[in-house]
Amino acid sequence: MQDQISVFQDRVQVVAGFRFDGSTPLFDHKISPRIAAVFNPNNRIVLRGGWSTAFRAPNFSELYQNSWFINVASGETVLPLAVFGPNPDLGPEEIRTFELGAEYRFSENL
Repeated sequence: MQDQISVFQDRVQVVAGFRFDGSTPLFDHKISPRIAAVFNPNNRIVLRGGWSTAFRAPNFSELYQNSWFINVASGETVLPLAVFGPNPDLGPEEIRTFELGAEYRFSENL
């Protein structure tokens, strides 16, 4: 879910939202919020900022299945260069990000 509001005669736009990942037999539900703002003090300058979180649960093969990532084939022989073993104790990945940015428009074409 996401929404955007504009204030100060459209000089500031704020976007806020969240993602909901439902629970599974292995992991609880998770809510990942985000918020971002864009400020245009004049026609040449744009300032941006944002904060967000993200979540990713491990997939079936990461939890339970051996897998080959890279292999070399020579005739009838196939040799794995990387074999990944399962990890049933693997937990979800979570990140938090913070972004700042600025833009200056020198002219209409540059």
